[in-house]
Amino acid sequence: MQLGTVDTPSRRKDRILGLAILLSTFVACLGFSMWGRDAAIHDPAPPPAPPTTDFSGFPDKVKPFEVLELAQGLSVRPLLQGFVATGVKSDGTMDFSQKQTHLRFSFQSLPGRGPQPGRTAGTLPSRSYCGRQSVQVGRAGLGTSPDRPETTCPRQDPRGLPVPDSCDLKDLWKFAMKEKGIAKGTAEVEYFWARLGPAYRFAGKDERGRMQRFTLNARDCKSVLAGADQRGSVPP
Repeated sequence: MQLGTVDTPSRRKDRILGLAILLSTFVACLGFSMWGRDAAIHDPAPPPAPPTTDFSGFPDKVKPFEVLELAQGLSVRPLLQGFVATGVKSDGTMDFSQKQTHLRFSFQSLPGRGPQPGRTAGTLPSRSYCGRQSVQVGRAGLGTSPDRPETTCPRQDPRGLPVPDSCDLKDLWKFAMKEKGIAKGTAEVEYFWARLGPAYRFAGKDERGRMQRFTLNARDCKSVLAGADQRGSVPP
């Protein structure tokens, strides 16, 4: 004959304590879940601020790499993906008093970082988003374009382009004049990730007025890239 367990005050106290522990654990897990949900949904990017002209060299002696730190600080995306510069002179500067001169930086975030597309609370994102934002310089000064949180990530996680140590835009122009016969004037320059690393894509006219284009390794200002090695572009 099996005897029943005697329900003593001590056992009732242990049972109540156990239930209290389970309940508190459940509440804590629920709280962490809600915190994780809210932490994963970043605040939206602020609206673009009015353009500023308070930076070095503006309007007629602007050096893109000297503007980079300020541009990066204005963007909600920290990783430089390149720039497109129209109107780069042979001394490596840009004159924004000229109508056709324009500079655009492109920035992204690591997957899931920075402002993300809106979604229903408690749901997971359908894909990996890195976002994208442009910071531009024109006749009105330097300002940001609206952030694009819905931009998906590239095949490889984005990396921030470095500032070249020994190959700035003035060095690029020296190569163009010496090796490619480019005449003094202005050129369009892209700084971007090529297959082999940081690279410049240069377009300018030679002494006969013919447009010449080439892609140069930005690490040494000596190696011309061709074929698949020069593939890449600045994200729009």
